[in-house]
Amino acid sequence: MTVDVYEHERTLPPIEAVDPDSDRLTFSISGPDREFFVVDESTGEVSVAEQHELDHETRTDYEFILQVKDPGGRPDRITVTVNVLDVPEPPGQPNPPSAIASSETTAAVFWLSPEDTGDSPIRDFDLRYRIAGTDDWSTHTTGALLTTALLTDLVPDATYELQLRAYNDAGPGPWSNLAYVTLPEPVAPPPAVVEPGEDDLDASDELVEEESVEPPTDAEEPSAVETPPQDEDDESAAITPDDLPWSGSGGLFGSTTAADHRAWTWAGLTLLGLGLTALLLLGRYSWLRR
Repeated sequence: MTVDVYEHERTLPPIEAVDPDSDRLTFSISGPDREFFVVDESTGEVSVAEQHELDHETRTDYEFILQVKDPGGRPDRITVTVNVLDVPEPPGQPNPPSAIASSETTAAVFWLSPEDTGDSPIRDFDLRYRIAGTDDWSTHTTGALLTTALLTDLVPDATYELQLRAYNDAGPGPWSNLAYVTLPEPVAPPPAVVEPGEDDLDASDELVEEESVEPPTDAEEPSAVETPPQDEDDESAAITPDDLPWSGSGGLFGSTTAADHRAWTWAGLTLLGLGLTALLLLGRYSWLRR
């Protein structure tokens, strides 16, 4: 007969033996792999020997002979084949991940699945990281099909430790050995160029207008200079037009008025006109004589 048992199990499924007279039966084991199993003489329960363990990765089947006797000593035996069924196990330890600093605060991480998958598909990965020398880890979980990760919000100019482990249906495997990545120092930004605003331009124009002084032009007339008042008793007092000898009642022509000035002007002009006429006539007479 054949029985199936999961690896790492300690007890085989029951193997029944029936006596027609309902007498008490006695069980024993023999055969090629008898050292791997023990049997309870009164119940016939078969279990794995204490010093052994069924491991599908090591061996997949065993064989032994189970024998039973009644009180009269009549034996009966059966050959039993044990099939060891595989049970998913946690994955093996993966290799350390590879990491490259992609900026002063980010790092790209790459890795491969472990060679030992535990005979079960890899379902997920855990990636943890911390600043070297500190105690607190940060964890980044990815999907089964992803073997890359981008770590963000890291501290510039710091060295980080990284570890990786894989998951399957049986649970997580062991953490990998440490990997390291060092981030670059921050780069100082270039100086900002500030465009002047309208308020700044207005203030600058006002300043220029206040400080600029227009030079005087030739067309501008000089400003009058105010003469300080003179004292009546001061002999150096200014002379007025009325004090000139030809003005007023004390002038060269005696007492004159504005009408007198006009009359003298017309008289002068008349004499000038007569003189010019005489010259023209005299010139014409000389020409006729020739």
